[in-house]
Amino acid sequence: MDDMTNRAIQASDIFSDYLAQEIKKNNANIKTAEQLEQEKLDIINNFEEFQNKVNSSLKLKETFKKLQQLFLTNEKYASTVDPLFVESTLLLKLD
Repeated sequence: MDDMTNRAIQASDIFSDYLAQEIKKNNANIKTAEQLEQEKLDIINNFEEFQNKVNSSLKLKETFKKLQQLFLTNEKYASTVDPLFVESTLLLKLD
């Protein structure tokens, strides 16, 4: 084998190893449908747990009712607050 062929083979092997490592990294970042479903269930369970905690405390319940009313009646104020917090607060079912 001449030197040029040898270098091409080595470069090819190095590239193949690099590509294999990149594929492993990408596959590690891809979540399975089961993992995504479990994450959704965890979020729902955490939200329900938080909702129960709020409903079990008169002070928290009153505070979140006021926030719900504020977010519903004052869009300008609501736009200054984290949208996820606003949405989550409005989703709370307060007894």
